[in-house]
Amino acid sequence: MKVANKSESTGTSPGARAGDAGPTEHSDERVMVIAPLGADASSIATLLNERGFQCCVCEQPEQVIDEIANAGALLMTEEALAFQSTSTLITVLQNQPPWSELPVVILTNSSSQKRDLLDATAKTAGNVTLLERPIRTETLVRTIQVALGSRRRQYQVRDLLAEQERNRKRLEESEGELLTLLSREQGLRQAADEANRLKDEFLATLSHELRNPLNVILGYSELLMRSEEVAQSPQLLRLSEALRRNALAQSYLIRDLLELSRLRSGKMTLNRETVSIVT
Repeated sequence: MKVANKSESTGTSPGARAGDAGPTEHSDERVMVIAPLGADASSIATLLNERGFQCCVCEQPEQVIDEIANAGALLMTEEALAFQSTSTLITVLQNQPPWSELPVVILTNSSSQKRDLLDATAKTAGNVTLLERPIRTETLVRTIQVALGSRRRQYQVRDLLAEQERNRKRLEESEGELLTLLSREQGLRQAADEANRLKDEFLATLSHELRNPLNVILGYSELLMRSEEVAQSPQLLRLSEALRRNALAQSYLIRDLLELSRLRSGKMTLNRETVSIVT
């Protein structure tokens, strides 16, 4: 496969209208040329290069097979259909990726003896344009411009599909990370709930164990305050009152701990009472 040398004359054809897709130098828009007779291939490549296209001259159809995904168009003469490897090339054209349909331009003769073969190739190869020789230069250039414009749109679809695939993979990765975080959060929540349950059980047990001796202290402090000996002694009475007052304060504190434990566990009950709003 030979890359044809580009002449100094580049740019769009004189007949191209403003806004038309012009020639390009991108490697994925090369025009692959197969013309086995005489100097047809070099003449076609020289002509297209003078109009700004990048051409590759292929001596055999199999040289195009590995380049189909990165080629802009395929230009061949009907004589190239006689190659045995052309059938392989057509099979490859039939099995392109979903986004790809390589434009194929075939130059035919008005008195062609291969009309049936041309028609069969046009049906099986997909995006095929038949141009009958002799052909005007501007017609050939315009046909190649249209073919490359179609190929560019196919590349846009390819890039869009690739971007969608990348987004799908990123979404799957994000979903996996999210599931991992949710699982970790659930584990931490369960651990926190278990820690709170153990703390509530500890507070309930501790409060119960503290309340029993406090009840004894409160009971004996009341007995002391009722005794005549304590009532007659201001000092003993003062000590007994201090003992009862501190025991009550400790009892209220234990009661608050129990209520907090019930509140956290959802077992707290409310008792209605009538109170005065006058302070």
